[in-house]
Amino acid sequence: MYFFGYALTVYFNIPFLLTSLPVRLRPWKNDGLRVDAVFPSEIHSHCRHQRFYFDGGALLVRHDYTADIVSRFASGAHFTSDYVELGGLLIARQRRVFTRFGGLVLPFPVLSAKIRPVEVGLL
Repeated sequence: MYFFGYALTVYFNIPFLLTSLPVRLRPWKNDGLRVDAVFPSEIHSHCRHQRFYFDGGALLVRHDYTADIVSRFASGAHFTSDYVELGGLLIARQRRVFTRFGGLVLPFPVLSAKIRPVEVGLL
């Protein structure tokens, strides 16, 4: 519960968190952007050093991290896709996590989820 609680909190807040964290920006393929971020200890997350990849349209397509709570060897590449607009926000409906060894991503997923967002409106 703790793992999924902090993971979802961070995933849904990444655009906002990155504006307040120490980051290093680098160009990435096809006009994309790689963001290396350092999370302070007071933010519960997978690990302190995480890497985010955004495509040319500024959509998050990959998130690399080590799930420290599992093991220091539990490195993953978390891919997001199938974005839909929901209340003016773009939400990724497909999430797949693959084991990562350094820069090498293994070809079989350790987690695959298809999310069906719920429409929420204000009165």
